[in-house]
Amino acid sequence: MFDTMLFTKTISVDAKGRCFLPAKNTGVESGEKLYLFYSDDKNCVIARSEESIQRLGRKYIDADPKEREEKLEELGDFLFNSIGVVSVDKQGRLGLGVEVCAEANLIGSAFVVGCFDEIRFYANKEVYQESLQARKDAKLKQLGSK
Repeated sequence: MFDTMLFTKTISVDAKGRCFLPAKNTGVESGEKLYLFYSDDKNCVIARSEESIQRLGRKYIDADPKEREEKLEELGDFLFNSIGVVSVDKQGRLGLGVEVCAEANLIGSAFVVGCFDEIRFYANKEVYQESLQARKDAKLKQLGSK
């Protein structure tokens, strides 16, 4: 996956409860495996490349020993929400199955955001915007406590 990709797109969730994202213009190369994870609050599905996950691991390995516990917690939270692996199919699409879509409440359509080294699938644009605000609020709270 490219580190500079940035896109938003609304896609359909089919009658069987699956969704497919055309890989063209997403930064995902044919045959590349993407690892799927639920966000902590399961408001979206996150897809990351193996390289991206390795970078997360290096954050822990390269961290100052005093910061390792915090980095390990971040890495562990992410990895323990693992769903599985998907690859670009013969039609050039990334597909999320019925169970994955249902767990993240992807019904009828999904709002997809690709930013840097991950792709996120949200139920709709409003859920995405709420998620952004929650992350901003958490970061401000964290900065205020230091």
